[in-house]
Order: sequence, then structure tokens, then C-alpha cells
Amino acid sequence: MEDRAQQGLYDPAWEHDSCGFGMIAQVDNLASRELVDRAFTALARMSHRGGVSADGLSGDGCGVLLHRPTAWLRALAAEAGIELAAQFASGLVFFPRDNEAIAALQSRLERRLKAEELSLAGWREVPVNEAGC
Repeated sequence: MEDRAQQGLYDPAWEHDSCGFGMIAQVDNLASRELVDRAFTALARMSHRGGVSADGLSGDGCGVLLHRPTAWLRALAAEAGIELAAQFASGLVFFPRDNEAIAALQSRLERRLKAEELSLAGWREVPVNEAGC
């Protein structure tokens, strides 16, 4: 990687980066809780690399990417009365606590999906342990 020279208002002395990245894998493709625990431990140890929001208290949105457990997602969908197509995608949306705002945002997302010629199979509220919040 080449060093960048000072040019105009740019000064390489101002360069700084606090990104962090880690990757671990289970090469035998078997599910492993130990691997997930290690990933969370690694993530928790990244706070000095920018894993904390400007308020110093909350996270910055970084996370852990896992293999998509299709059978588990289908089971959760079935429990919620959602029928999934052969090919599907799943998403996680963080909503505010206000019910009117949630309805408006869901409607907006549904319109956006339709504009992309995608269909929404359904919504599922993720169980939350309020004692841990």
C-alpha cells in the first residue's frame, strides 16, 4: 500500500482508523455454540477499535455474521404462521417502541419491497428478555 502525499487540504497526518475485523470458521461445517461464544468474546474485545458509539455506552452496530440456518428459520416462520417460499430471504428490522411508528415503517418497507418486485411473507416479533435490557 502506498503512502499518500499531502495535497490541497488533505494531510496524511490526519489519517486514523479504528476499524477492527475478525474471522473464525468451523471448517467441518458442523454447528458449534463454542464458535458463537468465541465470536462474541472477540467482538467484546473490539471496543477499543471503534465498537462503541459516540455516547460511550452503546454499540456502533457491529455484529456477528452467521451461517443462515434455513431449517431453524423455517421452523420459526411456521410457529408464527408464516409460509415461506422455496427461496426466501430473512431480515431483522429494529423498530422504535411506538406502535404508530412501527405500522408506518412496516408499510413503508412493504411498499419498497413491492417496488423491487419482492413479496413479504410476514412479520415476526422477536422475543426479548426485558430483564436483560
